[in-house]
Amino acid sequence: MYIDQVASVSGTFGHCCSDLSSDPAVAEPLVVGAPDSPPDAEFIQISNGSSVTLKFVNNKAVNGDGPDIRIYTVDELFPSSATIEVGEGPDCLSTSYVSLGTFADTSDADLEISATSLPAVQCVRITDLEIEDEDFPLLGFDLDAGEALHSVEVP
Repeated sequence: MYIDQVASVSGTFGHCCSDLSSDPAVAEPLVVGAPDSPPDAEFIQISNGSSVTLKFVNNKAVNGDGPDIRIYTVDELFPSSATIEVGEGPDCLSTSYVSLGTFADTSDADLEISATSLPAVQCVRITDLEIEDEDFPLLGFDLDAGEALHSVEVP
């Protein structure tokens, strides 16, 4: 099951070479659903210090054998890193988040729910790390999609 919704954006993101936006409705069609293969234009670039909160609407990721959530990334030309946090939900704006660490966008990020005390995850927050004197601060963490590799339906 793939990410269904962009719950919020704090800061800005870009899309390839388009203008910056902070509107979740602009980001949503670019990051919900299955990852693009190859990822060429259907992704967002989270700006320096900005964050995007994603939500599994009809399901929750649960702990299983191996990784539980996969964040699909794109970047090879302008690598960036982000902190990835997860929350139980269902309200992604008021839930508490647990950090799973820092991940580079040069390869997909596999996340383990067992690293938290959470029974299930419905919200994922990705925050681009601010790098001082970065050459291209607006070309941050490149996000293509997110998937619950082990999930249960939300009743």
